[in-house]
Amino acid sequence: MTTTNRAVSLAAVLALSLGTAACSSSQSPSAGATAAATSTTPAAATPTDAAGILGQARTHALAATSGAFAGAIDQGGTTMKIDFKGTGDGTESEVSLDLGADGMLHLIAVPAGVFMQADPVFWKAQKAPAAVQAAGDKFVKAPASAAGITDGLSLTSFLEKAFAAVSAGKISDQVGEETVDGVDCWVLTDATGGKTEGALYISKDTLELVRFTGSSKAPGQLDFSKWNEDLALAAPPADQVVTVP
Repeated sequence: MTTTNRAVSLAAVLALSLGTAACSSSQSPSAGATAAATSTTPAAATPTDAAGILGQARTHALAATSGAFAGAIDQGGTTMKIDFKGTGDGTESEVSLDLGADGMLHLIAVPAGVFMQADPVFWKAQKAPAAVQAAGDKFVKAPASAAGITDGLSLTSFLEKAFAAVSAGKISDQVGEETVDGVDCWVLTDATGGKTEGALYISKDTLELVRFTGSSKAPGQLDFSKWNEDLALAAPPADQVVTVP
């Protein structure tokens, strides 16, 4: 279970790290710019400057009770696909991962327990016990001793990692505009490479994150949705679950 935990957490963090790569110039932010980007006090009016937009997007994201993101990122020539939805505090989450040559995993974590469904390739790569590998297409309920498997699998923890490396000094002060799936967005880009080195798309109306795109070194895209929605996460049906000692 420890290796599985690392795979899930690492994959999700790697996916969100393309947000870091999206604004990864070597320019150092000024003290004033950093304060603007990390402020948790909403502005009196909707900001239209890059630092203000970034700061408000960060505030909304880290205050969200729930959310979802999905997309793909290239890691060393291998495309990793991820679909995540969960609560800000991590009490409930659902993650689907396609790790390419390392297999596929579907994980559901709710108060009733942690349930994992994976293909033979994934279980073999994790050196899972024979009883787990024999589960077929059913979910395996993690034993109580493996409760820590979802440590760090919270929406807030992922977003904190992504925003930690995205400061006002690393983005262009030129704010673009674009429509993403019908949503009018502000577009923040890398200070030196522009959109080709990454971009953040932020809703004009709500100042919520809509999309991250990656850089030339870490291409990919993540689309965000379901901010503060009831995700209706639940344990799999009992007849689709096997319990391993």
